Order: sequence, then C-alpha cells, then structure tokens
Amino acid sequence: MVEFILIIVLATTIWLTYDASTNKIPATKQPYSINNGALAWCLSALLLWIVTFPYYLVRRSQVLRERRGNGNSETFSAQDIESQLSALARLKEQKLISESDYEQKKKQLLGI
Repeated sequence: MVEFILIIVLATTIWLTYDASTNKIPATKQPYSINNGALAWCLSALLLWIVTFPYYLVRRSQVLRERRGNGNSETFSAQDIESQLSALARLKEQKLISESDYEQKKKQLLGI
C-alpha cells in the first residue's frame, strides 16, 4: 500500500512539474520565473504533497482562466502592444474614451 501511494505522489509530482513548466504557472502572484514556477511547485509537492497538489490544481485553473479572460495578451509581441497603446492614446486625445478607461486598458495590455 505504501508503494502505491509513493508511486501516486511521484507520478503526480512529475506531471505537476511538467505542466507548470509548459503552462508557465507561477506559485505566487509574481510573474513566472525559474524560482517561482516549476521548481517551486516540484519541491513543494515533494515536501508536502497533500496540500500542494490540490492548491496547484486551483492555482492552475485561476491562471488559465485569467489568460483566457484577457484574450491571451501574453502572446502579443512588443510591436502589437506598442501599436495598441498608441491607438489607445489617440482615442483618449480625441476624447472618445475617458482617462479611467485609457488607464484600465493600458494596464491590461501591459499586464499590470
């Protein structure tokens, strides 16, 4: 029985590490990095699997939902973001959008 549990823990930890690396799921609200991503998830799962694995599933769901909700703004190139920001500035100058709408959309494009 212990061997079966160990196999489950190791298998799910390997999947968790691979998935966190592939989908760039950060362990905290900070941007994804080597110290805040797959490595952190792997070590955490090895040390305290019973808490980490369910938390990872919740965190993964949140991050993927946010990315879908933002229209995948992370896949935009720097030129795309720059052109969108300049278009927003023109709309603001022409008084077609308010200052608060401009700031909100700017933060969304920059991922702030």
